[in-house]
Amino acid sequence: MIIKMKTTLVGATGNGEASMEYKVGENYEMKTDLEMNMASVWLNDGKAEQPKAEKQTKAEEEAPQKKTKRSFFGRKKK
Repeated sequence: MIIKMKTTLVGATGNGEASMEYKVGENYEMKTDLEMNMASVWLNDGKAEQPKAEKQTKAEEEAPQKKTKRSFFGRKKK
């Protein structure tokens, strides 16, 4: 789960073995169960939000693909 902080908070990281400061405007990826529980509480309280997905440009979506030609007429007969 990825969250974007609206306020600066101090919370646990990992499985609670350390703490860190979650800063305003930063995106954080919450992976462990403890982090996901904290993120859920912060989302419900309005202290964090889920960031909107960034739109990709058409050029990025349509990556150039190599076309392989299979020629039926190019085979030699014995």
